[in-house]
Amino acid sequence: MEFDWTNYDSSWQVTQKEIEEVFEDPFNLRLMPDTIRFAGQSRYICMGQDSKGTYLMIVYTTNGKLTRIISARQMTIEECGFYTQKLHRNL
Repeated sequence: MEFDWTNYDSSWQVTQKEIEEVFEDPFNLRLMPDTIRFAGQSRYICMGQDSKGTYLMIVYTTNGKLTRIISARQMTIEECGFYTQKLHRNL
């Protein structure tokens, strides 16, 4: 997977390496939002852990070859619960 870092913002407090690790996480959860806000855009969400075990949520877009990161941050407590619940359901 190749990343386009042109929109990367260091204020996200998430490094490029941590973002890449979440995409490599074999237990990551990739979602396609179903809200009207995202209806006209091909934006996706990736939830997972980096190599240190930090839970991260990443919003991205892709054309199948190149992945452009729109935002990245640590998950909230509620998002961690959702991720963990889905993870255990799929195992």
